Amino acid sequence: MATKRPRPYLWVTWLSRLMAGDTNCEWATWFRTYHKDYDRVPSDFNLAAWRVSHTRLVRETRRRVEGDGKVVLQESQAEFWYESPGGIRLSGSPDLVVIDSDSAIIYDCRTGKHRDADAVQVMIYMYCLPLSHPELAGKKLSGAVVYRQHQVDIPASAINDRWIGDFEFFLDSLESPDPPPTVPSGSECAYCDIAKSECSDRVE
Repeated sequence: MATKRPRPYLWVTWLSRLMAGDTNCEWATWFRTYHKDYDRVPSDFNLAAWRVSHTRLVRETRRRVEGDGKVVLQESQAEFWYESPGGIRLSGSPDLVVIDSDSAIIYDCRTGKHRDADAVQVMIYMYCLPLSHPELAGKKLSGAVVYRQHQVDIPASAINDRWIGDFEFFLDSLESPDPPPTVPSGSECAYCDIAKSECSDRVE
């Protein structure tokens, strides 16, 4: 059964899926933010095969984009922590950050199909990384989602006042210790790993 976290913690993937509408059940994101070690639905996902495929795409991308005079941060080197006014700790780590003299590009690699949440996740990196990495402060920071057959580029201008307002809205909505309502459905619950022992509303 789930145990309460010492402090609320939010992984960037959970937030990006909520912001993009890939997840409609805000309760599920709230639950993960405030609880750990919860009962999970058994999964047949082949994690080892995914890791190999993802690691290869990251290595191929690095070889393509690194160059003379550029500094490359990879995965844990680019990890960030952002704390919301309400005390939620948001964390994540992009696959690659390529830093040039006056600019930087964040690359995140995806081996699956295109999803809007992928771009939203990179935009969260674009906003949060300069706040925790001094070497990125003041640089023109853009992003890119790298798929096997194409790349989605995200300009620095995407992080504007409206986007920041949306980002803060979704963080604010998770800051209450009181749970939001569940939004159970066959399609929603099919992609949720929270077991029925934790969510009695789950649709099996």
